[in-house]
Amino acid sequence: MKTAISYLTILYLISNYNSKIPNSSNCRPRNFAEIKALFQHNPHRSAPFIMAHRGGPALGFPENCLATFARTLAAVSCPLIEFDVRMSKDSVLVLSHDDALEHGSNGHGLLSQSTWATLKKLKLKDEAGQITPHRMPTFATALKFLAKRSAILIIDNKPGTPLDKVLAAITHAKVAHRSVLICYALKDAEYVYQHKPNLMLALGFNQEVQIAAIEQSSIPKDQLIALTPREIQSPTYYQRIHQLGISCSLGTNGNIDTLPSAQSKMLYLERFKAGADIICTDHPEQVAKIFEQTATKH
Repeated sequence: MKTAISYLTILYLISNYNSKIPNSSNCRPRNFAEIKALFQHNPHRSAPFIMAHRGGPALGFPENCLATFARTLAAVSCPLIEFDVRMSKDSVLVLSHDDALEHGSNGHGLLSQSTWATLKKLKLKDEAGQITPHRMPTFATALKFLAKRSAILIIDNKPGTPLDKVLAAITHAKVAHRSVLICYALKDAEYVYQHKPNLMLALGFNQEVQIAAIEQSSIPKDQLIALTPREIQSPTYYQRIHQLGISCSLGTNGNIDTLPSAQSKMLYLERFKAGADIICTDHPEQVAKIFEQTATKH
């Protein structure tokens, strides 16, 4: 049995490394080795991974919402579903980008000062500020929902949210081999690595000094993803990161995503060409179609 598993893993690594376009068949890694292979920098890919920022909200579909995740999953063949985790006053982990409830729901006050009994009754707002019938999910519910689907989980552990509780939930849901945890500081990433070594981590690579510190870190470089600045950097910047075996993620949410499609199309393509292995966007369906069409022409 051990021989069979090793053989299948080797086949996965080879097929994934040679895959030019991320697709649903290579979006369900079965172990830690496979998710590391999935994110290994591959200069032969003809399309980037598409990260759905806050799940990929749209009119009628709020951010950090299960219905929104389902919509994105139906539109993108291998999405990276990014979502945000915070903790309620009574220590329940829930999905929300902001602590202020007014931002994404019909609630008032701070999430961190509200109990789950209050939070679960709120209705979420879509990107136009319209109240929808959708409710705020718990972190456990979101993990259970995504565990059954072809997607990679990009978990944004918001500042102040206890790492130990988040790691315990990931372990309990048995999704570590399909997850990437965003950390806001190198010391947090090193803490996670010490306590749960078989977990992919994402860190900010915004300045030369940060890259130098990460290079010296004990974290294996093949289990890191670089969150790079929104503006295109010099070729040597991406080369330095790629030489470490690390894939680069570049966000277009809040800037390029707000432009007319005729103008934004070339900017998405330009960023992939510059060195972005992953594009984090509020419009995953639109961006995925751009690269699918480009790949088909070639």
